[in-house]
Amino acid sequence: MRALLLLLILGGSWLTWYRISLAYARQAEPPALAEAAGLTVQSGVGGVPVPLVDGLGEVRTGTGATERVRWQLLEPTAVGDLDGDGVAERVIVGAVDCGGSGTWRELVVLDRERAAVVQRAALDLGDRVEVDSLAFDGDRLVVGLRTHGSDDSMSAPTVPTLLVLRLVEGVLVPAGA
Repeated sequence: MRALLLLLILGGSWLTWYRISLAYARQAEPPALAEAAGLTVQSGVGGVPVPLVDGLGEVRTGTGATERVRWQLLEPTAVGDLDGDGVAERVIVGAVDCGGSGTWRELVVLDRERAAVVQRAALDLGDRVEVDSLAFDGDRLVVGLRTHGSDDSMSAPTVPTLLVLRLVEGVLVPAGA
């Protein structure tokens, strides 16, 4: 009888904890833009973690003038539930300069794990493309870009491009994949 009573108490405690954790997850706010501006981004383009202060960070990768990774937070950003867990993530865009002539655009997905902001994914969008818009369509992220046409200079992309992405096992992939 004692064993059954203990089992009921422990089961009830676990159920209470589970319900509280679900309620917390549903109420958790997505990472704020101010939090994004002060985190450390693991740049897929630069290949190194870059600590940001007010949305800007630089890491030296060597002693030469071009041996650095500079990461700058850009507009736009978007908030939505990419992974279907009921809690919204924030997607940010960064300009990544690795010391050469190009400046890449990178998408970064931020989430909240308990009280901490964590990076879930990063995706290189390309050299000198322009991100015009980010929007959510359910669990899909729709990215409006301008890319380079055959007659465009590298500094002036003109081709409107729509990229639709999903978050699958921590990787941003085309929605059809």
